[in-house]
Amino acid sequence: MTLCDSCGMQMQNETKICPSCIHKHDKQIYTESVKNVPCDAWDISTDDVEHNKVPACCSYIPIMFLLPILVAPNSRYVRFHVNQSVILFALGNGVGVILGCLFFLQLSIPLILILATIFFINYVLVTILGIIGAINAFKGRVKELPVIGKIRIVKTIKPDDPGFWTV
Repeated sequence: MTLCDSCGMQMQNETKICPSCIHKHDKQIYTESVKNVPCDAWDISTDDVEHNKVPACCSYIPIMFLLPILVAPNSRYVRFHVNQSVILFALGNGVGVILGCLFFLQLSIPLILILATIFFINYVLVTILGIIGAINAFKGRVKELPVIGKIRIVKTIKPDDPGFWTV
């Protein structure tokens, strides 16, 4: 098996067009040195992606970010995207809580306006990253989100491992 150098999807060695992103491979496909592909992508099968695109996409909905693990508990694809959405949710809410606490300090009006602007920018960035993640999940891509994508909270190891269910 090899990985597409565009989206990171696993494919057969002799495949010239990636079934996920329809990227043509004119040259030999990289087997070990694929750039910008997370190590989690090596273990995700194409069947897993095809059967679990919708739960992975739903993981980016703020209220339902952990529900896809209950729907597809053994899917590495879903667990990858749930991890991305958990990090995104934690980042967005963490910054929101810190800024909310600062609002209660009854600071001067200019400082409150600056905090409100930062809060709004945080909200917009988290929304944009969530949309990017949902699009990647729906298209079958295993791509890390910019800036926060390298952080891992939810394990994507083998389901046979007893530590698979730990977060």
